[in-house]
Amino acid sequence: MGYQSSTKDRTNSYLALMALIANKLLRDWGFGMEIDTLVNRWMQTQEEDAVDTSVDTDLIVMYLSYILNDARKHTGGSNNGLWDYDISAPEWDLKRTKLTLQGQAKELLASFQTACRKKGIRCEYKNAKQLGRRIKDSEQVLKEAGWSVTMTRAANNSNTYTLVYAA
Repeated sequence: MGYQSSTKDRTNSYLALMALIANKLLRDWGFGMEIDTLVNRWMQTQEEDAVDTSVDTDLIVMYLSYILNDARKHTGGSNNGLWDYDISAPEWDLKRTKLTLQGQAKELLASFQTACRKKGIRCEYKNAKQLGRRIKDSEQVLKEAGWSVTMTRAANNSNTYTLVYAA
């Protein structure tokens, strides 16, 4: 019984032993559940927890969530709707269910630093190049958190990131 898609390294012998014990208990206690169903449910729960943990602990997702919260408050134009960030002002679709932000890595870095300053925490990224690499590394986690990232390279080799959040 192997689970190659599992994000954790689990040994087949451990799962097999667990399944044998659970199978015996299910039969002795009179539950009508098959062991395969039980193990599949357990593995699915483990996968969901792993995804939630990766989303909850990813710094880029966390920093973007700070900016997203401010973007939800942003009304544009009015004094209370000033946009404090170096990236583009938030662009919402008509139903306000899809948000688009855009900027170069250096603008994203400055925006993350601003968001962290507002929260009273230290921004873990120190330079734009490092942040650009981390964005690329975090694409799957960003996707799981509701963000899509598109990078466009300009003629001068600068990268512009378009981040879209679909609520």
